[in-house]
Amino acid sequence: MNHDQQPRHFARTLHQRLDIDFALQAAGLGVWELDRATNEVFWDDRCRELFGLSTDNRLSYSEVITHIHPDDITRASAAVEAACTPGSNGLYDETLRVSGVDDGILRWVRFHGRAYFNESGEVYRFGGVAQDVSESVLAQQQVVEKSQTLAESEARFRGIVDQLPGAVLVVRGDDFIVDQINPPMMELIGRGADVIGQPFLSFMPELEGEFAWQQVRRAYFEGIEYVGKEIMVTHSRGDKFSDYFYNLSYRPLWEGGKITGVIQAATDISEQVIARKKLEQTEEKLRGVIAAAPAGIGLFIGRDLVIESANETFIKIVGKGPGVEGLPLREAMPELLSEGQPFLKILDDVFTTGVPFVSPASLVKIVQDGVLNSNYYNISYTPLRNTSGEIYGILDIAIDVTSQILSQRALEEKESTLRGAIEIADMGIWELNMKTGITVYTERLRQLFEFEEDFIDWEHLYNPIHEDDRERLKMAVQKASDPEIGFLDEEYTVVTQQTGRQRIVRAQAKMYFDKEGNPDKLVGSMRDLTQERKIQWDLEQLVHQRTQELEAANEELASINEELAAKNEELEAGNDEYMAINERMEEVNNSLLRSNSNLETFAYVASHDLQEPLRKIQQFSSLLLARYGGSIGDGYAYVERMQAAASRMSALIEDLLNFSRISTHHEIHDTIPLQDVVSLALTTLELTIQETNAKIEIGALPSVIGDASQLTQLFQNLLSNALKFSRVDGSGNAATPVIQIKNNTLNVSELPAHVRPARSAMMYHCISVTDNGVGFDEKYLDRIFQLFQRLHGRTEFAGTGIGLAISERVVQNHGGAITANSEPGMGATFRVYLPV
Repeated sequence: MNHDQQPRHFARTLHQRLDIDFALQAAGLGVWELDRATNEVFWDDRCRELFGLSTDNRLSYSEVITHIHPDDITRASAAVEAACTPGSNGLYDETLRVSGVDDGILRWVRFHGRAYFNESGEVYRFGGVAQDVSESVLAQQQVVEKSQTLAESEARFRGIVDQLPGAVLVVRGDDFIVDQINPPMMELIGRGADVIGQPFLSFMPELEGEFAWQQVRRAYFEGIEYVGKEIMVTHSRGDKFSDYFYNLSYRPLWEGGKITGVIQAATDISEQVIARKKLEQTEEKLRGVIAAAPAGIGLFIGRDLVIESANETFIKIVGKGPGVEGLPLREAMPELLSEGQPFLKILDDVFTTGVPFVSPASLVKIVQDGVLNSNYYNISYTPLRNTSGEIYGILDIAIDVTSQILSQRALEEKESTLRGAIEIADMGIWELNMKTGITVYTERLRQLFEFEEDFIDWEHLYNPIHEDDRERLKMAVQKASDPEIGFLDEEYTVVTQQTGRQRIVRAQAKMYFDKEGNPDKLVGSMRDLTQERKIQWDLEQLVHQRTQELEAANEELASINEELAAKNEELEAGNDEYMAINERMEEVNNSLLRSNSNLETFAYVASHDLQEPLRKIQQFSSLLLARYGGSIGDGYAYVERMQAAASRMSALIEDLLNFSRISTHHEIHDTIPLQDVVSLALTTLELTIQETNAKIEIGALPSVIGDASQLTQLFQNLLSNALKFSRVDGSGNAATPVIQIKNNTLNVSELPAHVRPARSAMMYHCISVTDNGVGFDEKYLDRIFQLFQRLHGRTEFAGTGIGLAISERVVQNHGGAITANSEPGMGATFRVYLPV
């Protein structure tokens, strides 16, 4: 509805539109409405009365304004315009002084209403209610006038209180509202004048329950005056919370015959009381601190350093019981002299010079409970002076830091071990920042790559990589950036920057990711495999060489077959009686030829595939000798030579396979009892032991972390050598082998200078295998652990020269070392060192 649609005669239609007229009358409210289009005001009867209008008197808005008090006109008009401004909430609420139009009476009237807007933002209705509030306004004015009078009186009183030199506070009512507080009292409680009007406990709640506050309550509720001296009150002053001492006075405030509050007066004597109490308690506190301190504290009096006021910790450190109090220190701890320790001299210097002495982590040897112990202490010697400035004693404070020092040393040893392991493994550590592209590395890698800088940027990162491996390594880094992979393990060739040498390395690294799952850094290690790959290549060449030797043996066997064929022809020419024998011999020859053909076909196959052809050679040659040995004449010796060569080759291939398996097997993580390992090796060698009547003595052996199969191979090789290289007397009779296996544990410092284990450790097991065999000259010690190195001819002792090389590799795989000592004809002792 807009203003054109409103009814013009408001008085006749008002009660038709409002159904709450009765409620309005009961509340003394009149209803009004201002037509903004015509500027005409519509009233009900109650509104006319409030404005002093006769029944039929009507006014326009401009006429209404003239009957508003001049001091209120501007505010009234501004409020109307604000309520009728588009975008406002339309509310109108003003209390105005109105001069009666007809009766001339001045009234205070509150006008409360609201403007309503249409969709175009125009006011289509503005009205509300009016109420006579003259009585309440006048009453309020009277209260203000009385308050002003009372305020003037109180101001004079407050002025007197504020000028008092002592701290004064006045509280009133059951809630102890602060009525007055002077500056000295504000300073005592650390508050400002803003506390006036607040309950005292609202800003100093810590006083509730205090003795002083109880006396305030007694003064108010019971009228009991209180005066106290040196009363301790715990409270805050601003941000400082502490104990304070006061002379207090609490007097009830009587007004109109009843107690309305409490007048409090206080004098701060904290400094005097605290100073006196501190002086009285100094010695007691010192003794209490000494007794309760976790550090050892002892008071030494006089130049003789008589022990006084020693706490329990100090007595435990001295280790002689509480009877040490009253004794000179040199008598209580004679070991300070007997063990040549400097502490008595240091204490005498402190007593003489007055210069304190402090020493962290000092080693002190003390007889504690009858046992001389070596412990570490943080020591402090402080000279004590009397009022004349003379030194009369020394305060000794000792803190036991033995466990910390030992832990620190253990940590340093572990770090040293780790560094040693990295150095022994010839490894370098590197880190690639995936966001900056900067790679940092250790000194080992700097030497390996011949870098001049301590870092390399992304642009030059792949430059040292051989061009054949460069793209493959880039792809490996990309794969490692995948969270599902996150790992890099690549072997490639690097070309050093300065000399251009090529090295084969293996890099292993783990990718770390940030919170968003993006690659953050790639951290890994790198090891130079150049020498290992060279050894592998040399081994492959050796296998190739042995394969060629096998081919030569096959050719020799073919020649033997030809000779056998000739013998067969001679036998055929002899008589018909041997015809059947010749036919069978031909079948054997054909079988041998097929076997030779198979051997030639597999000559270049990996070493472990050569065993089957060799076994066939041995089987058929044995069959030939068994069936036709007496009829082939000189061919018998050739067949025996063939068998011997095949057996040597088979043993060589088997040992090469064992050496290869040992060289490539590195997963060592089980706890292995060596007693069981040696027992298994002895079971394997049981037949040889019975044939030689060997005597084997085995001491207690430890358990080690290792691989059971490798350790069995190790001790089987050592025992087999001890059995094989037995002595013979002048008559050619073999001596009975005597073998001893023992163990003892050594500190790393006790290892022989030439023994360098593959892994650093604090302790090592030393397992010795001693025999009474032929021995060897120690000038060949370096040779016996190399591949295919023999000190004796094949006619003396069988073997391939690989067994001890396998033994050395097993020991290295287990982080240890192996060595031997011997003299010709005096037996030999092999010592295996394994980390504890």
